[in-house]
Amino acid sequence: MPTTEALVRARAELECIQEFGRVIHTTRDRFVVYESFYHLLEQVVPIDQGTISFFDQQQALRHVYVIAHRRGSFADEPVTIKQHTPSAWILRHKKPLLFDDIYNASHSDINLEHALGADFHHASSSWLGLPIMLGSQVLGLVTIQHHELAAYGERELQLLQTLSLMLATTINQIQRIEQLEVVRLALSAPTIPVDQHLWIVPVIGRVDQQRLSILQTILLGHVERQRIRYVVLDLTGMRSFDPQATGLFNKLIGALRLLGATCIISGVQAENSAVLSPILSQHNVVVVRDVQQSLRYLKRQI
Repeated sequence: MPTTEALVRARAELECIQEFGRVIHTTRDRFVVYESFYHLLEQVVPIDQGTISFFDQQQALRHVYVIAHRRGSFADEPVTIKQHTPSAWILRHKKPLLFDDIYNASHSDINLEHALGADFHHASSSWLGLPIMLGSQVLGLVTIQHHELAAYGERELQLLQTLSLMLATTINQIQRIEQLEVVRLALSAPTIPVDQHLWIVPVIGRVDQQRLSILQTILLGHVERQRIRYVVLDLTGMRSFDPQATGLFNKLIGALRLLGATCIISGVQAENSAVLSPILSQHNVVVVRDVQQSLRYLKRQI
């Protein structure tokens, strides 16, 4: 028979998990989910240090949440996983890893000296890490640490596996919704035919690689089929431009030129000018203040 203390603890853990379940089914904000996951962890397992990390669309691992001394902070920064460390072993083998005493442990595939400062915090003694998985796919990594020896066991491992599966399922769903939203925004961005020679394309919101790729496919298709001579990309409503998308933006302008279309850029905002300036200079693109000025310019050309 379980003791009264064990029953109370199990009931508290179940209530925490149920609360996490309510959060992940009512929000579509991934950072709210990360924060809720962190608060849940500190209630059900002993924790001083830790991280929640996920692979981004370019398959680079990023810390999305850092747990330190019972305080969580959002990081969203790239992570370099050193070889022969516990994190590298977990990602390679897709298995959890537990150390009761990191200073007196040994492992045939892991250099524990390299782990100090990389995976292990100097004030910690116990360490537990496991992959965040959805089916056979590794989405990321969770690690937790504590200053006491043997702070983690089978109970903590099972809890973390349950919670990480809930987290993986939720983040996968949010990513799908985000992808659909990108498609919706790209498809809903109107292409405005002024006449048979000129199209105006308003670019609205945040522009990243995925959205720009969709816009490129749609726009180049119109230009090729309808032999459009002039395209005005109006960036007045563009909220931000992902620097990683500059290469694709460069290809888009070059492809328009190859198809015989002249590209004119209007409405560049100050906060995006530094990112776009090298591309616009390279292609000697005409840049104007707004759509009205682009129309006046084109009247002189046509």
